[in-house]
Amino acid sequence: MPDTAGGCGCCAPVADAGGCIYSRSGRGFGAGNVQESAIDIAGSMSLMRIALFAALLTGSTFGSSDFRILNPPQGVIDSVSPIGISGDGQRVVANIGLQPAIWSVAGGIVAIGQANGTVVNTRAAAISNDGVTVVGSSQNPDGLSYSGWRWRSDVGFRLIPSTNGISASILPIAVSSNGTVIFGNANTAWRWTAATGTVPLPLLNGQSLHVNATDLSGSAATGNQFRWDQSGTTVNLTPGCSSVGYCFANGNNTVFGTKRCPSDPNDRCFVNRGGQESFPTSPSFNSLELFACSVDGTFAIGTGMGVQGLDGAIMVPNRGVLRLRDFLTCRGVALPVGSRQVVAHAISNDARYLAGDLINAAGRFEGWWADLGPQVDCTADFNFDCSVDLFDYLDFVDVFAGGSALADFNRDGIVDFFDYLDFVLAFSIAC
Repeated sequence: MPDTAGGCGCCAPVADAGGCIYSRSGRGFGAGNVQESAIDIAGSMSLMRIALFAALLTGSTFGSSDFRILNPPQGVIDSVSPIGISGDGQRVVANIGLQPAIWSVAGGIVAIGQANGTVVNTRAAAISNDGVTVVGSSQNPDGLSYSGWRWRSDVGFRLIPSTNGISASILPIAVSSNGTVIFGNANTAWRWTAATGTVPLPLLNGQSLHVNATDLSGSAATGNQFRWDQSGTTVNLTPGCSSVGYCFANGNNTVFGTKRCPSDPNDRCFVNRGGQESFPTSPSFNSLELFACSVDGTFAIGTGMGVQGLDGAIMVPNRGVLRLRDFLTCRGVALPVGSRQVVAHAISNDARYLAGDLINAAGRFEGWWADLGPQVDCTADFNFDCSVDLFDYLDFVDVFAGGSALADFNRDGIVDFFDYLDFVLAFSIAC
């Protein structure tokens, strides 16, 4: 973090009648921004109080997490590969070899069987936000075509017949929050409801589509190069560039994806919030892909390629993108000794729960589930050293004084005094 020695001083974040925020050398706080402002020790704030406050907070670590390896049913040698999680984080859908399974906090792992007795490969693709419906596909005996299905514990498997010109071989990919709307791929992308059957999405410039995700309501979809909503319009996700959309947040106002433009030969991770694009990066990774996100879009998970190869990534508010392994460790998760390539594939609505896989010390994949606790991220740990102390305060003061976007603590798009107040509150509560 930036060195504050010789820079601005600080004051302890406690209520003080004298106040401790002032404008150095006549430079004041501007409306909506910080104009070279600084924070210093007010005359009424003694060094003793600073020392006492630092002593109280130094070394205050945090993390009340729960981390579990998802073992397969007894007698099964294949590993558990999580691919989705319910909105409340209590149910995980996974594939174990050639069959899907449900893991729950209460009941452990349970295989849900095959779509019918003649298939050779059944795999789940997604679970509904309410945790009730699973969708996926089964390879038919011919080894070439697939049957799509939906599953509920109360009714079992139900095949999804292809209609309205959709080819017979279909692959369900995404499902709405309550399981009533399903999207998938065949000769083009399609949307299914019990009332309409499989209906092809409108083509983009005459080209067939490939869908990856839907929003919670099932009223929007995104995938390779496109975005569609119930107005019936299919639009180019990133005009002039090739792109892939992976997940929606904030209803369907926010899209996470990757794109490649003629001016840049490299794939870039992007977040489009209401038409405003940003490009998350990380010093830990040379390339980055975020493919699942929390409901509000403040957290997202994916993978990145770094000097040590492929690894899991997580986007965290006010921090950017971090190595998932580092984030979990800081949250108190004790990862298995010798494990590597820790990747999350699913994230709950509030980002408290994650599910994914890792490679253990023996070189085998293992599935896992994590509960990060009620406070998913300790925002007061501003320098991300897994401890809340005076250095976090100093580092925040440094970026706040410089008007850096990193000081937009409340994420309202403006760096102002309210960011300082919100940080002081988080810092005083600690974690």
